[in-house]
Amino acid sequence: MNYHTLVKTLALIALLVSLEANADEKPTLPQSAVALLIDQLADDSYQARNEATTALIAAGPTVAEAVQFETNSSDPEVRYRAEKILREIDRNLLAARREAFRAGDASQLTQNVSSWQRLLGLSGDTAEARELFLRMQVEAQPLLNAAESDPQECSRLIAEVYQANSQARRFGGQGITAGVLEAAIFVASDDSVQLDTTAQNQIASLLSQYITLVEKEDNATRMVLGRFFAKARDFNVARVYQLLNPALQSGCSEGVDLALKVIGDGRYGRHNNFVAQGLVTIGALGGKEHLFQAERRIGNSNSIGFLAVEGGRCSVTLGDVALAMCVVLTDQKLKDYGFKYATEGKPTSLTFQQYGFLDDESRKKAVEKWRQWRKLQS
Repeated sequence: MNYHTLVKTLALIALLVSLEANADEKPTLPQSAVALLIDQLADDSYQARNEATTALIAAGPTVAEAVQFETNSSDPEVRYRAEKILREIDRNLLAARREAFRAGDASQLTQNVSSWQRLLGLSGDTAEARELFLRMQVEAQPLLNAAESDPQECSRLIAEVYQANSQARRFGGQGITAGVLEAAIFVASDDSVQLDTTAQNQIASLLSQYITLVEKEDNATRMVLGRFFAKARDFNVARVYQLLNPALQSGCSEGVDLALKVIGDGRYGRHNNFVAQGLVTIGALGGKEHLFQAERRIGNSNSIGFLAVEGGRCSVTLGDVALAMCVVLTDQKLKDYGFKYATEGKPTSLTFQQYGFLDDESRKKAVEKWRQWRKLQS
């Protein structure tokens, strides 16, 4: 057995003995075994160097100080391997901490503690909240860092995300991920972060394009989305309008306030199609307390489209949409009012062309039926 083989054998034996003795604890190597493994990083045998590298990585943080010393070695191979070992040890340690956090041990957090505390305030400490936080931290930590230490930097970082996504789509690469989009929404919903006009527009655009990426079925993400929509009420009305569909798709009740802003705005409120989409949003997300917004528009004869059907076409007025949403908000059946082509229940999209009638006579009967129903309620 030559010297190098002997060194390798002794080191590996020492490692195995140590790991066995500390099976329920963090692996700890004797100093002598660590020294042998470090010497082996310069071995003439490629296999021996690789085995020593693997063993030192497996030994974990307890060997980090000794390995750190080798990053100043005069041997380029040893320096390279020492740096690699330290990177892998840090990566493994971080992964272990994240797993412990995922299992409920928040004391493992060493970064973005204030972001976690803020998320706790929104959703509480749940498995969903921990998964959301890890997605954001893994995929978009710079955004979380900026929100905590330099909120003015958030606008620039969101612009970078937007540009990177646009470029990736242009060249067929991977675009924005769920964690990045969720982090952008989370940061934008923070009262301490005031996004500039460009960033507001970019995040509204990203959310409208990629709402299907967001894990909106879990409560934690819905809470973050709801807080974002509540804050977005102060955005420019053009951006608010852009957020109607994401709000409807996410099922967040805060979307009603966005719809009310679109309907009440001096410019958008004069455009019947925009008002119709606002009414549909209210029908999807609102309650009986919002009935007035729809009821006062019943009878409005402004045409806003049609739906091609067998044997003709179904015309749609703003008043038709308003009536349909009144029916939905009061838990009545649309078919009872002559809406033959509409799906029963709350709307699932901003489409409103199905809320129409084949002729004016059917429309008049539906309006009269509503008025009779209202009299019975008073």
